[in-house]
Amino acid sequence: MRRSLSSLLALAALGAAAAPAHAADEVLAHVDRPTPIAAYGGRVAWSARTPDGRAFRLMTWSGGVVSEVPVAPRKVPFDVDLGPAPDGSVVAVYSRCATEGVAGGFESASYLAGRGCDIYRYDFAGGHESKIEEVSSPTASEVWPTYWKQRVAFARVYDNKRSYPYIYENGLGDAQGSIRMPGGQRNTCARNGRGGRTVCTDDTRSQPLELELYGRRLAFAWKYTDLAPGFAYDLRLDDVQSHDGDPRRLVHQSGGGLTEIILGWPGFEGGQIFWSASCFGDPGGCPHRRVLARSQYTGPLAPATVDPVDFVVSADRDAGFTYLVRDTFGGGGSECRGDPDVPGGTCEVVRTQPAYG
Repeated sequence: MRRSLSSLLALAALGAAAAPAHAADEVLAHVDRPTPIAAYGGRVAWSARTPDGRAFRLMTWSGGVVSEVPVAPRKVPFDVDLGPAPDGSVVAVYSRCATEGVAGGFESASYLAGRGCDIYRYDFAGGHESKIEEVSSPTASEVWPTYWKQRVAFARVYDNKRSYPYIYENGLGDAQGSIRMPGGQRNTCARNGRGGRTVCTDDTRSQPLELELYGRRLAFAWKYTDLAPGFAYDLRLDDVQSHDGDPRRLVHQSGGGLTEIILGWPGFEGGQIFWSASCFGDPGGCPHRRVLARSQYTGPLAPATVDPVDFVVSADRDAGFTYLVRDTFGGGGSECRGDPDVPGGTCEVVRTQPAYG
């Protein structure tokens, strides 16, 4: 049975009046700008601004130690993902662009606005960075990569069709090359009750976000214009080994007017899919609507269990822990800066074990 996010969030409202204290919160670092976070194999990666504030460094936590990954910085936070190499070691993948997109505010950086973007891989065991040539196109940009045992998925936007990004996957080294996946819907349509004419929203503003590979499963968020003010968000799941991608929409959230609920940051573990919902806009519409959620995804989507949380900027899942970048400023949504600006920022990189209801 498929459920809308509104029904999932209702569970949170019934279960708790405020975000619970988690038993195992551990702050790994502080950041002063929003950043994606990735976790796999006991390693975590995120971005932090350089001392001059002009670029972002790729940071990592492993074995209780935070260190800088020895790769060149970039002007926006890294759209980083961590995954296993065929030998079980951990690698990072991310894009680099000739012309970067905008670093972003409350949401992720607009990576799809960049030009000349290609996918790179960093091997933590070998300590070197390399471009993944198999997925690089001279007439397109590739961003939001995700990696799993010699398979990579990514978002691609063609130079001559920049309003319509797509999702591709590539089994590196096989003969098929990059294959387009189903992706999500471009817009929302409805029949006008008076004239009987079908009216559709702008189809040039849809885009994939925050891709995550897990074996043959590819999860991602997808945003598109809604009939209600703002964007609609879907959490979607594809099968990269199915001939048609076997696309599924797991969770849907409609546009919200003054309050916008954003779905994102899927992760996998133990036959379950994890994701977050963040609330922007009118604070009056946000109580009990900022949650972490999880559900069994094999077969019909099982009813989700949820955990109210502080303002989540990004999230990932690994080995029984949820890793978050969360904004601790008031109701959140300060772009990790505070108001006025707080030295060192108001966002924490956290390892936690959510209660999930």
